[in-house]
Amino acid sequence: MIRREPFEFEVLEDGETIEYSLSGSLDEHAKLPDSRPAGKVVIRLGGVTSLNSQGTRLWIGWIQRFRSPIEVVLEDCPVLFVKNFKLVKGFLPEHFVVNSFVLPFYSERTRERRDVLMERGIHYGMNLKMKIPEQQDSAGNVMEVDVIESTYLGFLKAR
Repeated sequence: MIRREPFEFEVLEDGETIEYSLSGSLDEHAKLPDSRPAGKVVIRLGGVTSLNSQGTRLWIGWIQRFRSPIEVVLEDCPVLFVKNFKLVKGFLPEHFVVNSFVLPFYSERTRERRDVLMERGIHYGMNLKMKIPEQQDSAGNVMEVDVIESTYLGFLKAR
């Protein structure tokens, strides 16, 4: 059974920018924050630990409030979000910018897992070819990307 962590959020306002930091389980018990008018919205997702179908519906309904020309930037997107970018219609609107996301790695030899934060302007985007940094496990073996790259990173092709 998946351990459910209570959903929480924090809202910070700085002039024309509103920053939402989300954490916990995005599910039927979650209450997303009220949206406010802003020139730029930053949504930090690194603390989201689980997402179910009801949470997906809540997410899509909530983000539809942030229509262009509002600039919306997603930060620290966990694997469970990235997998839905291409899979679920409306999960990642065209005018949203993914500034950073997690890429999972795995070592067959040591069975170690590692999540690496991929950053726009360093590893991808802005006319850069995707740069996947080499990762080594604790024994010095090269780790493999633990997703099907063409599917997982497919959301980048359309941007």
